[in-house]
Amino acid sequence: GRWTVQVGAFKDERVARNWLGEINRRFRSEFAGAERTVQTAGEWYRSRFTGLTEEAARSACSTLAARRVTCAVIRPD
Repeated sequence: GRWTVQVGAFKDERVARNWLGEINRRFRSEFAGAERTVQTAGEWYRSRFTGLTEEAARSACSTLAARRVTCAVIRPD
């Protein structure tokens, strides 16, 4: 699977990387095997976990949402 879960978008790349690390630490089992990446989009840095199946991405985002962590599931291109 190449599904993605975006956990934030920030103006500062360091903040985006730190947040990605924090989410990975807090939700390690949800993102086991996923690739951590910060993607540039204009002036924004998007914190994302990629390489998930659709089911894993939706499940992870649901778990995060239950803990009041904003996320978005992104389908492959």
